[in-house]
Amino acid sequence: MAAGREKAERTESCPYCGKGLLLRSPATGTISCNVCGAYFDKGILYRNSPEPSGTELYRLRKWQQRIRVENAAERNLAFALSELDRLTVANNLPRTVKETGAKIYRKAVSRNLVRGRSVESIGAAAIYSACRICGVPRTIDEIADTSRISKKELGKTYRYLSKNLKLNLMPAKPQDYVQRYGTKLKLSEKTKLAAIKLLDEASEKELLSGLGPSGISAAAIYIAANLNGEHKSQSQVSQVADISEVTLRCRYKKLADALGITLTFQ
Repeated sequence: MAAGREKAERTESCPYCGKGLLLRSPATGTISCNVCGAYFDKGILYRNSPEPSGTELYRLRKWQQRIRVENAAERNLAFALSELDRLTVANNLPRTVKETGAKIYRKAVSRNLVRGRSVESIGAAAIYSACRICGVPRTIDEIADTSRISKKELGKTYRYLSKNLKLNLMPAKPQDYVQRYGTKLKLSEKTKLAAIKLLDEASEKELLSGLGPSGISAAAIYIAANLNGEHKSQSQVSQVADISEVTLRCRYKKLADALGITLTFQ
């Protein structure tokens, strides 16, 4: 096994001497000619042989250009993966989201969709898209807050990737946020199910159109928790859902009125 790892990997003919082979050593990662000793360092090929001929010089320049491009692409991808790692940790996301985000980023690179856009922008949009694909509820505000770009830029880049990569993502549903918010509030499964039932009923009556999923989900949780005796304040619920108390009051009163629920708490 050790001998196999140390065995140099064959690449291409040396552009200097034209006789040897450029070999990459798995142990050190260096590329050098096994005849004249020419070697690459930071994308530049240094010679240990006489000055190359015109033909050899042409081949040399092509090789140097290719290595520089490959190195730049590798550096870009390494930075992108680092940004995906950071966003994954900052948003407490599972590994599947990170892996899906990486696939989306690589696909964007292969389709030349990253030109003119920052790594941070494409990375954040890839992670937000991955959350939607994997069914992991995160709002665009949450991803934007942990990214290095604005919510407006994130939304624009997300729509750009979704259209050009044909991601065909469905809008997030309020029901998707109940489990997460309920767990943070330490609510019982009974109360979480009651909140989902309220949202299902509201959906059947077409009451959810045009309402942000996090706000209406928080409203259903607030109603269900207090109806089931697991009293939570408006401040507690709005903080977990990252919305204002004004928005929560507006949403839960509208939901309660539409479903015929009499509130004994305010």
